[in-house]
Amino acid sequence: MVIQAIIDGPTTGVPRQAFLYRHLTLTPLTVSKLPRNAGSGTVKKYVDKTGIVTKWESTAWAKKRAAAEKRRTLSDFERFQVMLHKKSRRDKVWKVLKAAKA
Repeated sequence: MVIQAIIDGPTTGVPRQAFLYRHLTLTPLTVSKLPRNAGSGTVKKYVDKTGIVTKWESTAWAKKRAAAEKRRTLSDFERFQVMLHKKSRRDKVWKVLKAAKA
């Protein structure tokens, strides 16, 4: 038996479609009082009214995904700069620890 849910992302561009539950990851964010058999326009109106997108963007999961996407799009030079910042931070931490031990 295949169990599917109807998904729709009117604010993110995800088309309305059937999707298997085993491929979904459910979150505690919900749109309450959404009428049965609501179309994409109605879903968009309720999503905007409840502020689900802003609630999602403030979650740790969304922040991790945004950081990973940003890292994925870095150029060679930007990756080099990140490496230098990490090295300088590591050096400062090492110096502080050495001073604290002494």
